[in-house]
Amino acid sequence: MGVSGTGKTTLAGFIAEKFSVELMEADDFHPPENSAHMALGQGLTDAMREPWLKSMCDHIRVSDGPLSLAYSGLKHPHRERFRCLGPPVIFLHLQGDFDVIHQRMNNRVGHFFPATLLKSQYDDLDDTTNESDIISIDVNGDLSSIFHVASRAVDNFLNQ
Repeated sequence: MGVSGTGKTTLAGFIAEKFSVELMEADDFHPPENSAHMALGQGLTDAMREPWLKSMCDHIRVSDGPLSLAYSGLKHPHRERFRCLGPPVIFLHLQGDFDVIHQRMNNRVGHFFPATLLKSQYDDLDDTTNESDIISIDVNGDLSSIFHVASRAVDNFLNQ
């Protein structure tokens, strides 16, 4: 989880491969009108997010086993929906300085989500302090360190 540009898809792919689980990319579950809306530099309302959340939850309900989901998870009520699905959940919260993430987004090619929406994501991010199933990972460092911290967190979670 995390704002756009933190490397959620990259990390989720790494976790899926390392632990041999299904990779699920939340962007694939957006209705086309949501993607188009964001591509125009306009944020989503909770009403617009609802079909996206429902579609992801429906997919998870029929999944055969564990999966690695690349998902923003900005709002506590949305994270809570995944917790209520039944299977145990761990969130890896990818965090980075605004300027670093903004620069990454400016260098990114072919993604529908513009850098102009990044501030709104930081503004929408609910505090995670009292959520014990969230592991924060600093993404300002190198990729191998991020992978190591994430791998250790998932390994600990799976072996509880």
